[in-house]
Amino acid sequence: MAIVELKHVDLLVHSSVENEVAAEIQRLGFCEPISLIGEEDRSSHTSKVRLYDEKLSDVRFILRFLEPYYQGKEDKIAWLLGERPKRRWEELVGSENQLALQDLSQRLRSIERRMTELRSELSNLQAQKTLLKRLNGFPYPLAIISGTDTLSAQIGTIAVEDIPPLLDLLKSRLDPQKCEWFIAPPQGKDKDTLVVILYLKELEPSVAEISEKCKLSSVELPRGLKGKVGNEIRGIDEKEEKLLSEREGLELEIQNAAERYIPAVRELHDYYTTLKDRYQALSEGRHSDQTSFLSFWVPLPCIDLFKQKLARWSDMMEMGIYDPLPDEEPPIILTNPRLVQPFEPLTALYGLPAYRGVDPTPHMSPYFCLFFGFCLGDGVYGIALALLSTYALLRYDVKGGLKRFLTLFLLCGLSSVVIGALTGSWAGNAIDAFSILRPLKPLKDAVMIGDPTSDPLSFLAVALALGIVQILYGLSLAFVDAWRKGDRLGAVGDKGSWIVLIVGLLLWGGEAMGYLGGALGIAGKLLAIAGAITIVATQGRTRKNPLVKTLVGLISLYNITSYLGDTLSYSRLLALGMASAVVGMIINTLSGLLSGIPLVGPILGVCLFIMGHIFSLAVNALGAFVHSLRLQYVEFFSKFYSASGRPFRPLCYEMRYISLVDEEIK
Repeated sequence: MAIVELKHVDLLVHSSVENEVAAEIQRLGFCEPISLIGEEDRSSHTSKVRLYDEKLSDVRFILRFLEPYYQGKEDKIAWLLGERPKRRWEELVGSENQLALQDLSQRLRSIERRMTELRSELSNLQAQKTLLKRLNGFPYPLAIISGTDTLSAQIGTIAVEDIPPLLDLLKSRLDPQKCEWFIAPPQGKDKDTLVVILYLKELEPSVAEISEKCKLSSVELPRGLKGKVGNEIRGIDEKEEKLLSEREGLELEIQNAAERYIPAVRELHDYYTTLKDRYQALSEGRHSDQTSFLSFWVPLPCIDLFKQKLARWSDMMEMGIYDPLPDEEPPIILTNPRLVQPFEPLTALYGLPAYRGVDPTPHMSPYFCLFFGFCLGDGVYGIALALLSTYALLRYDVKGGLKRFLTLFLLCGLSSVVIGALTGSWAGNAIDAFSILRPLKPLKDAVMIGDPTSDPLSFLAVALALGIVQILYGLSLAFVDAWRKGDRLGAVGDKGSWIVLIVGLLLWGGEAMGYLGGALGIAGKLLAIAGAITIVATQGRTRKNPLVKTLVGLISLYNITSYLGDTLSYSRLLALGMASAVVGMIINTLSGLLSGIPLVGPILGVCLFIMGHIFSLAVNALGAFVHSLRLQYVEFFSKFYSASGRPFRPLCYEMRYISLVDEEIK
């Protein structure tokens, strides 16, 4: 239950075997490279990194472009849960040799460009067709709108309500022998329509004045439209048909390419990523013509295996193993028992501890599991959560963080079963609400100790008591950590004094309310006074002025209100637990009412019962997770934990699409 101790390992390797050594270290997967030089001093290995970056750029483009068209034969759920096809390293090398990646990338990029052009052309044709349909009935070829030596035209849109005033002005101000107009009938609920005015050029000032007065918005007719409206629409239909046919052909080519190339390109993605990472690690070292100097962080438990695996190059390599220097901050690897490991991702979400700090995972895990059970608080929901998690773990080859999260939900589901049994909540009050389940009532009552919906104050007291226990536990961890680091005064003054004060106030309050005996009350008063005096005496210790020291100490006593606020935050355990129970009761009540409807009632009632409780499980499980986590992050971690560490990032095989099965990789 600690942070893994790391060793600083230096390697002086002959250049002829540096790639083999790096490949072996990458295969081991537990060594993090240490950068020894700045960006301006990168070695020639950076050219290899750039090369594989370029290849990966092509690979990522191909995957981005083809994957939406890829059907595949993989089990989609298994893929989401981390199952990957197994491959040997030689197969990956073969994929590179068999696939002309650059040619494929160039062909697909040209297809992408053409598809973009087709979308644009089809969009333009559709816009032209929409415009022409509004001009349906215009008696002349559209070329006339472009004008002649003596004739001009005005085309634009006008609001439907402005058509009568426009007509009045056209008839009153223009000579009908010198002009003609066409007003397209409004279509449907259109608020405007198209107007075309043909006139001799001598009337241009008058037409411009009328257009401005009637708010005629000018529309530009596409230059390619010259014939009559019907002929142009038929021409556009023919162009659309050709373009759509071309697009279908390209889409078919894309689909065929996806089915043919996606598996191989996915393998190349992982292959190139592996090689890029390897050369990136080599580029972090210092190099001469004959040697390479590399440094790594290696976990102490793996040192013997590290030396054993690199022993074959002992005549071409020198190795030095050292403890981290005091000013070095090694990366963090958490090590915990199997039951605690599922909670490590929760610590990582908040931030990893410092290398010489405290790992909060084992201290937080039982509280989180218990609080989740309190918040969900239903036996049926807990069983469902545990069974779903167990099925996913057994059915699929789940690994890494996802496996830990599924195990976490399994444990939390079991906690919910226990709390649900103690509070009598099984799918809400289903056992009491439905006669078919009444035979289970004696069994339910036998293990039930109370119902939060009928006795909320007792459960509120339990929730607050759990909060007090966790807060005191957090302060105790901070006390021990400060004492371990040699800060004895800080341990006593900043943490121990508050523990004594809070315990004293609790004993004093318990005696005042009649729950505790007089001796404990007197002990509580003495502890509270001792704690308060210690706080006043120590909180201003960095100040030189005695009066300021005392004043700072007195003001520090006000922080008792923050501890009170933290304690009250644990009332959410009761609130969410009651919410889960009440939602279940409402679903059961509505299901019972629906069941009374003749004929279809029972079917509707069962459907509502099942769907309602599935929804309730999803919502309340999410709430239980979030709020239990919040209590750890805000109320518990703030008492003792400082997240200043960084994760351990070893040189390994970052396989996204495949699972590598090789024992040795060159």
